[in-house]
Amino acid sequence: MAPRRKPTTEEWTTTQVADYLGYTGDHRAAAARKQLSRWGIEATARKPGRNGENLYPVPAIRKAHEQRTGQGTRTDLRADG
Repeated sequence: MAPRRKPTTEEWTTTQVADYLGYTGDHRAAAARKQLSRWGIEATARKPGRNGENLYPVPAIRKAHEQRTGQGTRTDLRADG
């Protein structure tokens, strides 16, 4: 088995991503995983242990979140496609 690498400070767990995105409720981690998948952000590592969570790169999350359109934005009407 390959040794686990030590996570850097620039990685968040799924729960931390959910908190950053403002998700609440019982299924917030699942909602965060779904959003990360939509953005094409893959886990870089996994926390050890049976209940270990995936770790995701913070800069990619922040960049994708900043580029989100607001609620009700009609992206189908944009001139750039």
